[in-house]
Amino acid sequence: MKISVIIPLYNSSATIARTIASLKAQTLEGCEFILVDDFSCDNSVEQATLLTNGDSRFSILTQPYRTDPFQARTRGINSAKGEYVMFLDADDEFTPDACEIAYKTITEQNVDIFCFGSTVIGTPNTSLIELKNTQKHLDCAEGFSGKISGSDAVKDFYFKNNKFGTSIALWKKVFRRAILVEAVNKVVPTAPLRYGQDLLQLIITMLHTQSIYVDNSIKLHKYYLGAGGTQQGKSALSMSNFERMLTTKNSLNTLKKYFECHADSATIMTNSINNAHASYLNTCCGNFWYLKDEELFDGFNKLYSTWGEAIYTTPFFYSPANLIRFKRFVVQAIEPEKQNRLKQKLIKLFLSIPFYKTKLYLKILLNK
Repeated sequence: MKISVIIPLYNSSATIARTIASLKAQTLEGCEFILVDDFSCDNSVEQATLLTNGDSRFSILTQPYRTDPFQARTRGINSAKGEYVMFLDADDEFTPDACEIAYKTITEQNVDIFCFGSTVIGTPNTSLIELKNTQKHLDCAEGFSGKISGSDAVKDFYFKNNKFGTSIALWKKVFRRAILVEAVNKVVPTAPLRYGQDLLQLIITMLHTQSIYVDNSIKLHKYYLGAGGTQQGKSALSMSNFERMLTTKNSLNTLKKYFECHADSATIMTNSINNAHASYLNTCCGNFWYLKDEELFDGFNKLYSTWGEAIYTTPFFYSPANLIRFKRFVVQAIEPEKQNRLKQKLIKLFLSIPFYKTKLYLKILLNK
């Protein structure tokens, strides 16, 4: 078997038909497609069974109870027979020649991981600005094109100070299955990994990788922004999805646990944990603003209880409009004593940013 594609399913009935159609269209012979259902409560399994009936390339595995995407992928990895593995979310697509080009490229380059590109496609839930910004992020995320060989060289490239060397998306890569098996089976989750598991899995896998090849101009994947369970239009982010994002803390704690049990250099460990912390924290703080006005107070309490004072180390207020919303729906909603303490924290934060912003932000915060 050349390539195994693993597709985690959870309540994906609205999008799974499109995903399966793109897999049926694959031109490479020697593929298998493994759908792993994580105890869906809709008819995802029934739809997938009907759509794949008679196609021997497909198999459907079902989890006996609700776990998380990491465990679903791990089961798929351990069940796969392909020399290489790709991942696909149940709301996205591969181009018809994705597996063929991925297999040809990774074998010709003789590497453990091949990182390719993705095309962002909007849905009615997404704005043009979100669409353009996401595409720009995906196109620039790698910051490098070419081949890197040797474990030390890969670590120097990926585990940089302040950022990771490639996009965290698993669906933009094809992996040698042997390194995935070695990596994921060493991870012991400290709690369900409902969010942030992509980055966790990629970090652990990179620690076992000897070589990678990056060419972001080869676009083999179609990313539907706003179609999945966690991206239901940021302009209408639900509290339940925000709470799911906050479980990135579980992924961070699992990463810390991994390094406690598996020694690596102190620099790699520190950079990995610090970069993951920053990535998860910025994701939670950034998405906080997509909550409805009436949910900001509750959302802030949940955000603070998860990350504590660390939220004030991020560019938490991206615009005066955000600060105005925060003042109205959070600051003014708490009792006077706590209100004054919160204002002092914000003043300290604002004094660390450029002077022209400081004056404006202090005026907004302190004026009645």
